[in-house]
Amino acid sequence: MPSAEPRDTLTTLNQVPWMPIITLIGWVVFGATFYVTTQRTLAEDKTAIERILTTREKMVDTYNTQFRQLNDTVIEQTRSNALRFQAEDSRIDNLEKNMNRLEQRIEQMLQALDAQYNALNDHLRSHGAAGVPRR
Repeated sequence: MPSAEPRDTLTTLNQVPWMPIITLIGWVVFGATFYVTTQRTLAEDKTAIERILTTREKMVDTYNTQFRQLNDTVIEQTRSNALRFQAEDSRIDNLEKNMNRLEQRIEQMLQALDAQYNALNDHLRSHGAAGVPRR
């Protein structure tokens, strides 16, 4: 009987439908390989995405810092210009006031000179000097 056992096993093995089993094993191996490689690729992609996001965050922080500095500079220049414009406006107002006072003073001096000129001419005419024009 011992010789019948290996024959029975061989007969049983020959009766098993090996094609579907081999196909099933192939699909299981393919699935396991696909899963492992996909997980590895996803892990690498996740690391790459994290590096990209970190770099992007640093760039955004740098841009925000530069924008704040630029904004502060513009605000400070605007304040400085406003103060300069106020000072210039004040100087222009003072110049206009001084010009008006100077014009009034010149007008007064001209009137005084005209009065003196006319008084001198009247005096000269009264003493007989003829042909002295009046102003």
